[in-house]
Parts: sequence; C-alpha cells; structure tokens
Amino acid sequence: SMAGALAFFAAHPEKLRYLGFSTVNDYPEKMVSKYGKWARPANPTADSEPGLVPLIMWYDSMHICRAKQYADLIEKEVRPGEFIESSYGIRVLEDIKSKRDEWNYEYHMDNFGFFLYRDPKIGLGAMVRHINGRGYHSREDRIKLGWPAERQGMWVD
Repeated sequence: SMAGALAFFAAHPEKLRYLGFSTVNDYPEKMVSKYGKWARPANPTADSEPGLVPLIMWYDSMHICRAKQYADLIEKEVRPGEFIESSYGIRVLEDIKSKRDEWNYEYHMDNFGFFLYRDPKIGLGAMVRHINGRGYHSREDRIKLGWPAERQGMWVD
C-alpha cells in the first residue's frame, strides 16, 4: 500500500531520499548476476513485512521523494541538459562498487538513501509497468490467465 511505502519516510526522516517501485522481477538477483554476490545485502525485514531493497543506481523511474531534497540534489549533482540517472546515477554506482567490501544495508541507508519498496503481497516482482509495454496483457490474455478481465486500479486513500 502507499501508506506502507510512505511510512518508511517517517521512519528514516533524514536518510531515506528516494523510494522507487520496481519495473523488473527480482531486482536483487539481477544485480547479483551483473555485479556479484556483494550486490545483495542482507535485508533487515521479514518477507512478510514491507521492506526496502537497496538500489545501487538512481533510476528516473516511478518513485517517491521529498521535493526539496530532490531539488537540492539536482542542483548539486546534475548539470543542465544531463539526466540524473546517467550522471549522478553512474557516479553513485561507481562509488558503491568501489566500497563493496564495506557496503551493506545500513551503509547504504546512511550514505545513499535510495531504495526500492518491497510490498509483502508482491514480493520482488515488478510493481510498475508501461500499459502498452512488455508487461501489457490484453483483456483476452487476462481472461486466459485466470485474471480479472479488467485491470484493477490503485487508489491512494
């Protein structure tokens, strides 16, 4: 739920800077296959609880952040005409890779503060998809898969 995601900002008011929603299945496994076992730190929460998955590169994808922190970050780290993920995101990735022996969940929270939200109902599955992208299923496909014919909307109270 969105309330579960937002609760992490209250729990980590000065540290959590970015909370993204995964666009791929099993992001941690993808990072391990790309960078090695060090790229999957131990998660301090049980799979049955909402959790945070360290994001080792800033992605300009569906996310929640604090507007002032975000504006300050852009002003400090991104030059006009640059994209945050291809400038700041690459620098952070290189920094994390250079410190992989000391990098863990707590280090990431203290020094970077950007994570993916893990909802216990979805697990490590993709939470966000383009409506006409590779995750799109037509009404007919949905029925064949045993899903509701109409997509369920996500409403925030």
